[in-house]
Amino acid sequence: MIDRLTGAASRASDEPEDWKETTADEQLRFDQCLMSDGLRLGGLNAYGLAQDALNQSPEKLHELAELDDTFSGPLSRAYDKDQEDWKNTWERLRSQETAWGAPLNDLNGVPGWFTRPDGTRENDNFYAQTGLDK
Repeated sequence: MIDRLTGAASRASDEPEDWKETTADEQLRFDQCLMSDGLRLGGLNAYGLAQDALNQSPEKLHELAELDDTFSGPLSRAYDKDQEDWKNTWERLRSQETAWGAPLNDLNGVPGWFTRPDGTRENDNFYAQTGLDK
């Protein structure tokens, strides 16, 4: 591109390869975006870490948002803890549901009422059982 004032060719930067380098502003924006995803998508642990990190200095924010080659930074560990907490909660709720249903397991159906899941008795259809076939 030619500069209109000087007539000399101008370049966007002095280094042709500088687009590969991450500037401090770009790194800060990346860290902020990563933590905002933690706020938006995370559980209690990831949310707490992200909220705390966004209130820190850019250096501390980068430290908390650090992603190494194995993606095992603080946010990843908080996410893993959230997943473990969710799994434990789900197992506890599932066992409670099973415990509530246990007293009903030995009960037989009431005679004359629907005893099969589809609402029919053997060799009978729903309409005949309810008297709607006539």
